[in-house]
Amino acid sequence: VKGFRAFLAHKFGGSIRGWRRAVAPDEVGVAPVLFSDFCFAMRELGWSGNAMSLWKALSNGKDSVGIQDLEPNVALGLDRLSVAIFKRYKGGVQDAWKDMDHEHGLRLTFCEFDEFLDNKDFIPAVAGGWVVPMRRLFEAIDMSGRGSLTLEDLRFIDRWAHLRVHVPLPPDLRLDSRDVADPEPWAPPPVKPPPDPSIADFRAFLEKRFGSASRAWRIALDLKGTGSVSISDLGKGCRSVGWKHDHSQMFRLLKEAGQGLARLRSLDPETAKAIDRFKEEAVSRYDGLQDLWAELLDPGSTGTVSRTEFVRDVAVELEMREADAMRVFNALDTAGTGWVANSELGFLETFESGMEAKYAAAAAYERQKTLQLSQAFPQWGPQGASSEPASSSGAKTTFNPGSGSGEDAMDLTIGSLGRFRPPWQDVQLAATGISSGIKSAASPLGRELYAPHKSSRSFQYRALANANQLKHRWLALAAEDRCIYSNHETVVADRKVMSQALKKGSSGDIFRTSSEFYRLGVDRLLQKDASRSLLGSHQETEEFCESFHET
Repeated sequence: VKGFRAFLAHKFGGSIRGWRRAVAPDEVGVAPVLFSDFCFAMRELGWSGNAMSLWKALSNGKDSVGIQDLEPNVALGLDRLSVAIFKRYKGGVQDAWKDMDHEHGLRLTFCEFDEFLDNKDFIPAVAGGWVVPMRRLFEAIDMSGRGSLTLEDLRFIDRWAHLRVHVPLPPDLRLDSRDVADPEPWAPPPVKPPPDPSIADFRAFLEKRFGSASRAWRIALDLKGTGSVSISDLGKGCRSVGWKHDHSQMFRLLKEAGQGLARLRSLDPETAKAIDRFKEEAVSRYDGLQDLWAELLDPGSTGTVSRTEFVRDVAVELEMREADAMRVFNALDTAGTGWVANSELGFLETFESGMEAKYAAAAAYERQKTLQLSQAFPQWGPQGASSEPASSSGAKTTFNPGSGSGEDAMDLTIGSLGRFRPPWQDVQLAATGISSGIKSAASPLGRELYAPHKSSRSFQYRALANANQLKHRWLALAAEDRCIYSNHETVVADRKVMSQALKKGSSGDIFRTSSEFYRLGVDRLLQKDASRSLLGSHQETEEFCESFHET
């Protein structure tokens, strides 16, 4: 134990100070030290002696040790000092500090502390005085080792008196400082979470990714072509396009905007209005889309029309804005080729066909679901339950607005994607070495391409890729025919003008007599030759005269 005291005195300037700072588990240094805390402190201090032997010597069989085991004389002196202060001051050190004379407003030196005890006649009631020199007691209280005491340092006496002689703590020390939360440091205000994305944000994201929301709807969200999607189909589509937000929230917004169904009209209302206007004008002016195609868009029966011609003709003949005509074209051109075929108008023919039946089926499904919930959980009450009885057959009614399968699912009308047959399905591709007609537009199961009977998205993606590939191959020839037809009248008129201009007249080559540039050049050359001839004749005359005079 003596060696440990010397070790602490050498390292901290005093054994009590070292115990309070390095061994005791509390900040003040008066709490009992358990064996685990003692071992940890020895390891931190770098004690090279036998820790177990030291523990046994200090504890004497007890469960904990303290300052009284390390320095019993100093502990006894602290006991007498604390009892003497509390006898004089009921408030403890807090009241005694007011009577202490110190030059510095916040610190008390040893001389001032010793003078205070002498002036106030702090004499221990027992024989032996303070047991140890007052300097030892001062150093035990001076935990910082700066040679002066503050009010916080002197509060150690209050803690010691409460632990050793069971004196009640002053009111301001009854709460442990460790139980008081530290004042929260300043921090910038928290960043407000971004608002939930709206339909406009989702539409802008799709337009940036696919060029238009209608194209994204057809090739990424509504792959089955049923006109509306379920929450599961929307979730799969959102993940495929890279939408990182909650798709269920977006489905709720689309469903509210679409009167109970998540459809293209709720996602892109401007395109839906443009399609409605296009169909109305086609019916009123041309008795249908097919007549519109044959008379306005493709009078030469080439089978395709370009974006420029489509927008120009529709804007002029149907009196629609070019922006609306472009929206309709983007909804048709899912492959992004800039060309549209006649069969692709089938999307406009079946756009939102049978929606009334879908709304009725969706409402019936909700009523049936509410009725089943009320029957399964009677404690919920009849709130929201339908008064219609359940089906007598006991079969469950299943309806999915975005599904094309099931007994209650809606059948697609004629001309929809269920019976879609592209014009390039049977095209001959001699240029690519394929001599037989392409028959890959039908699935191995005998179903049409894009048929919604197959619910696998991988199948729909594969069918879409095949259709886009076939369309690109077909356009290699169809676009050339369309360009030749579009420029045929202009070429014929130009040929007539050129043929008449290149005909020879009676005066010789028409080019030599009609070209103003050529005529001016010839005139200048003739003038130059004439001037040269006159100059030459004048020189000859002068030479003749000179020779005549000489003669």
